[in-house]
Amino acid sequence: NRFGDTQPKASVSGLMTELGTLLYWLGDYRGAHIHCEKAIALKPDNNEALIMLGKIAVAQFRFPEARGYFDRVSPEHPGKYLGRALIAIKLRKTGEAKSEIGKASGLVSSEYPEYIVLSAYIQLLEGQTSQAVSLARGQLSTCKGDPGLLLLIAEIFMTAGDYGEAITIVDQIWVTCPKNDQGLAIRAHALYAQEQYSEAASFAQESARINPRNAYAKTILMKCAVRQGDYGFAEDLGREIV
Repeated sequence: NRFGDTQPKASVSGLMTELGTLLYWLGDYRGAHIHCEKAIALKPDNNEALIMLGKIAVAQFRFPEARGYFDRVSPEHPGKYLGRALIAIKLRKTGEAKSEIGKASGLVSSEYPEYIVLSAYIQLLEGQTSQAVSLARGQLSTCKGDPGLLLLIAEIFMTAGDYGEAITIVDQIWVTCPKNDQGLAIRAHALYAQEQYSEAASFAQESARINPRNAYAKTILMKCAVRQGDYGFAEDLGREIV
């Protein structure tokens, strides 16, 4: 059968991508990366695996590497532009994020959850806080099966000062993903904002232990160290972040 190898390889590649996605949500970025690379080895044009590799790199604050993966995605796939928009959002490059979202808009429905959440984040960066929070809140039920999008919504709430809602989302994610470093970092940030520096430092430290490249967690930990008078530790963290 001349199709004998093709279909099984495509199926196994899809399975590897699904496993990689699950490990990504659980915070096992190394395992996620390995599985998605295996998926690409079996099917080089596996767009979903490339997108996931890009998101794994974003989670580790490896933005040039992430861009490389998203650039390899087919130009007909919205994930190429949504991934680039995510990088721009993380780097607070609002104009670039808007440009990439605009490219994706012609390829997805206006009801596409990832498109809406990233659009809400861009609104937040533009200072349209209430509109951003309202738009993001409307996606909570739709995104309940996607911890990655839920974490982005939690970041929006956190930045807007809605600490309680951000923590509620993190608690939901922790039911299935207790070692997600970004969830720990968001909780640390909420505690820091409420001047609970010791507790905030504990969560930030655990986040940084799980993902040593989580600059968000290390920034919160540095701020806690300053508040607690541990200036030497804060200086060391500052060097690591830079």
